[in-house]
Amino acid sequence: MRRIILFLSVFLIPLTARANDSAVEMLRTQGLAATEAELASASDPADQFLLAGVRFLRALEKTFQMRWKMGLQHMGPIPVLRIPVAENPNPAPFDPAIAAEIFEVVVADMQAARAALDAIGDADFTLELPLENLWFDINMNGQQDRGEALLVSAGRLAGMRRLSTDEAQSIIVDFDRSDADWLRAYTHLLSGIGTLVLAFDPTEPVRKIHAAEQTIRTMRQQAYDKVQAGEMDATDIRTGPLHMMDKEITLAAMYLAAIEQQPDANRTRAAKDHFIAMVDANTAFWTRVSAETDAGREWIPNAAQTSAFGIPLPDDAGEVWQGVLADAQKVLKGELLIPFWRFAGLNGINIAKLMDDPPSINFIGILHGVDLLPYMETGEVMTTQSWRQFSRMVQGDTVLFALWFN
Repeated sequence: MRRIILFLSVFLIPLTARANDSAVEMLRTQGLAATEAELASASDPADQFLLAGVRFLRALEKTFQMRWKMGLQHMGPIPVLRIPVAENPNPAPFDPAIAAEIFEVVVADMQAARAALDAIGDADFTLELPLENLWFDINMNGQQDRGEALLVSAGRLAGMRRLSTDEAQSIIVDFDRSDADWLRAYTHLLSGIGTLVLAFDPTEPVRKIHAAEQTIRTMRQQAYDKVQAGEMDATDIRTGPLHMMDKEITLAAMYLAAIEQQPDANRTRAAKDHFIAMVDANTAFWTRVSAETDAGREWIPNAAQTSAFGIPLPDDAGEVWQGVLADAQKVLKGELLIPFWRFAGLNGINIAKLMDDPPSINFIGILHGVDLLPYMETGEVMTTQSWRQFSRMVQGDTVLFALWFN
């Protein structure tokens, strides 16, 4: 028996550690896709967590690649789409289905990431991960190029300054069991956003706006050609500030056209469930974090721990953020109403009812309130007190901490 125990301790346990080290190194040298394939049959809890994280990041990588193929550097304010990608010197023709396809990928891959997290259960683990090993192969050339590092992309999103090479190399995180709940919360957040976008399938509205834009550009070019040929005076061509904002105006038109539809109620309900599950996972995360006593390089520390980023976290950060999420959950469950400018006193909008049975969206009807009357109730109305307290606590870094905390 002693020989069996000795064999297990000397050979099998180091093998597991080396497998983790190998996968972590593979992230740096070969990227996310190769590492995901390597970890596909993993059973160790640390490997399962790494697999979940890789699937999460791989989903983002796929969306970046899809956008890069078409030269879509900016696609508006929605998470996933809002992160800029590098310019493609030879983009493919625009496909109006791109937004829907992007979020179909996100929803499917977030589910795959949760499947890996489910396999962990309540098992404890520690995974040492240098964040400099993480990068997105945006241009699909199989190697890390300038601007493809995870820390660069995250910094762009959060408005952070660019990290120096030494600073990036110094960020090593000791992920543990509590972080699995954090990651689960984030998968539900992106699943909820993706499902909500798909509820307003933007493909046909985007196709219509894109076709109109092509027609407008053709007409404008014909006018310029007539000027060049001397058939038309240049002063007859109307120019001005709005002509300099063609891309912004077209993007705004696509968003508005996509929203003004009858959303798919099954998907709005599913999105609501994902957002509620996000809060539940976040609550589990903070419960575990508050009980931790180790002194590792934490992803998000409690008051007695140290952050791997060297960012000081206020002692009551978890408690204050939970207040924000508690309000959000009450809203999603219909226990707290959303204020509306025309409804005074105790009247507000029941978001849970609205997401369960959504109306056909019309901006005039929403602005006036006529389309919201079926969802108006009398009860406790949400205030911004929790969010204001959170904003004061993080002293202006609200975007960064909201990204970190989800």
